[in-house]
Parts: sequence; structure tokens; C-alpha cells
Amino acid sequence: MKYVAIVVLFFTVLKGFAQIQEATIHFNDGTDVFGYGEVVDNWKIKFRTSKDLDADIWTDAMVSGITFHGFEENVEYRYMYKTEDQRYPLLLEVLTEGEVTLYADVFSTKIFIPFVSGNVLSLSTIQIPTTTRLFVNRKSVFVISSLNGGFKRKVRAYFADCPMLLEKVNNNEFGRPQIIELVNYYNDYCTDWQDD
Repeated sequence: MKYVAIVVLFFTVLKGFAQIQEATIHFNDGTDVFGYGEVVDNWKIKFRTSKDLDADIWTDAMVSGITFHGFEENVEYRYMYKTEDQRYPLLLEVLTEGEVTLYADVFSTKIFIPFVSGNVLSLSTIQIPTTTRLFVNRKSVFVISSLNGGFKRKVRAYFADCPMLLEKVNNNEFGRPQIIELVNYYNDYCTDWQDD
């Protein structure tokens, strides 16, 4: 019984130390609001405009995404669907954007690290990515396409309209580790989306 009480206390303390980040939430009507946010349940956004206020839960019904403001860069997440009749959207990180936008669904594990500051014991959290699923989407298409499982085969099929890119894939100049460069190459040399 004592062990159960310690575990419950430990997780209660951890929950109290979980901090939300500075963020901008993007509403479907084009409005942006600055505040503090986090992603919960892998697809819901918990957001508040001030640290003093209670957070509200937002979904794709009213929100298109959220941008987290970090120390060195901003990270944008958008709601996207794999199929038109999908019940819940995926909240995906935008890796690069153009005629074709590259998204990642990163699964991570939180690790809690205790540290002492003065005479106070505190906890810090870090997230370690464990797996990444990649998706692409053309501006003219509502749903995303997966690049997971059979990566080269799927890249060849999705980017079939660009022989120069396919040659680089076949010559192993572009592979999964160079996916951002691959999508940027397609957007730069295989489309005329910038002229629209």
C-alpha cells in the first residue's frame, strides 16, 4: 500500500511539473493568438492566453494548428487527415513547405530528470524521439500520403512527375535521411508553384 501511495504521489508531482510552452494557436478563420500551449492525447491542443488562466482544449473543429516558440526555432504543427472519412486528424509537425509539404509524426518518450537548485529539488523533462512517420501533401489535395514502409517505392510513385528527382533517388543521392532535401528539390526544380 505504501508503494502505491509513493507512485501516485510521484506521478502527481510529475504532472505538476509538466510545463506548457510559449505558442501561437492558429484558428480556422485565420486568426492567430499568442499564449501557452501543449499537445495532449497526441492530437488535442491545450492552450491558454496567460499562465494565470485555466487552459482550454482545442481540436481541428476550430483550430488549424499551433506553433511552438523555442529557444532557437519555431516548430509548427498542423491538423491533417490520412483519409477523408478519418474520425480524428493527426497533428503533424511541418518539416518543409511548398507545393509539396513534408510532415512528421514524431513519437517521443518523456524522461524526468531531478535536479537541485539551491535547497529546492526540482524536476526537468526532456523528450527523446523514438520513431518518426513521414507524410507528404500537395496543396491541391485534402489528404496526406504516407512515405512509411517501402520508402523508395512510395517516393518513386509520389514524385513520378519529376524524372530528375527519380534519377537522384535511384542513384542513392536522396534517401530517407535526406527527405527534407528531397522535398525541397522537388519544390525548387519540379514545380512552378512560386509563379502562382
